[in-house]
Amino acid sequence: MRISVSYSSTARVMFRFFQQFNYTDVVFFIDANDEFYGPMGDVIEVTMKNEMREFLYTTKFQDFNGSKDGDEVYRKLLINAHQISRVHIILGNSTIVRKFMRIATEFGYTDGNTVFAALQLFDDPAWGNFTWNMNDDFDSYAFKAYQTLAIFSLVESVSNALDVFQHQVIEKSKKNYNYTYPIGASQALSPVVTHVYDAFVLYANLVSDLITQGKDYRDGEAVGSLAANYSFYSPLNGNVQLDSNADRVMSFVLKTMSSSTAGKYQAAIEFDSDGNMKLLGAPMSWPGQIGMPPNVPECGFKHNMCKVKVRVITKGEIAGAIIGSLLICGAIAAAGRYSRKKLQNTLADPFWWKIFVGDLYMPGKNGAFGKSMADGLGSTAQSSAKIPAC
Repeated sequence: MRISVSYSSTARVMFRFFQQFNYTDVVFFIDANDEFYGPMGDVIEVTMKNEMREFLYTTKFQDFNGSKDGDEVYRKLLINAHQISRVHIILGNSTIVRKFMRIATEFGYTDGNTVFAALQLFDDPAWGNFTWNMNDDFDSYAFKAYQTLAIFSLVESVSNALDVFQHQVIEKSKKNYNYTYPIGASQALSPVVTHVYDAFVLYANLVSDLITQGKDYRDGEAVGSLAANYSFYSPLNGNVQLDSNADRVMSFVLKTMSSSTAGKYQAAIEFDSDGNMKLLGAPMSWPGQIGMPPNVPECGFKHNMCKVKVRVITKGEIAGAIIGSLLICGAIAAAGRYSRKKLQNTLADPFWWKIFVGDLYMPGKNGAFGKSMADGLGSTAQSSAKIPAC
């Protein structure tokens, strides 16, 4: 029985997100040294084995030590992950997430083709401030980079009773125990504190119901059996539902940031207690994308799967090529016929190129033509013979 948020319910929300956008190739970066994110990574892997086994074969879990590892470790993790995935989940505090986003920017991974996501269940100093604006040298690049980073969080409860309760807790903690809550101006009391209050409300309801049923409220088995799928009303958080394991069913949101939100994270998708997903505004989209990036890039993770684009030949080009070919064939045929005729004429008169003496005439006196050169050479017999001049 867990009256506060559970690891497994958080894991299922992530799986629901993967299913919605067909993300099957996912890499988890897990700060194994962190008291929250380390176990969170373990539960995600176990839950995936039990409930989403088909994802297990294409999902990678990469551990690192956030308190010791330097930038070179993060660089290696990102380079290796980018060879097999475009969906990177960073399970670490805000400082760790910023390191990943800074190095991802150096590699050009924040161009909108990769989905980065982090987990911040609620505002708490232990997890840091998940914002792009930290007044450091990365700020000028962080505004664009963080537009590719989504954040999973719990739905915040809002009520007048909650405000009054928060004020009283902070005041009495200081007065009675000399404890000061590390709460900033934009931060609320941790939901875990209100969940402790809900635990008393739950137990009171269970005891009352067991007494009504004539059962022993000191019987742990009877209490656990009744708590399965139990629901009750909390003055602070409204209706509370437990699942078959008596774990609290929580609603989550996925927050995104863009220029239209003035650089602030706002809820874009809500995952209700039944696992249903609801868009809270315009359809999800990523920088430079229409919608969300694909699971696998067009040219593959290593940019080696693009096919050479072949230009389609138009009908006009095909017709022009055919007509041109016919004209060329006709010209060749005509040239062939001319050459053949000329050859035939040559074979009929083998001496067509010779000039005979009988064909030559010498000019006579007074401009008249005289006798042929053959007459001047002698006999009639000689003049009748074809004597070539050349």
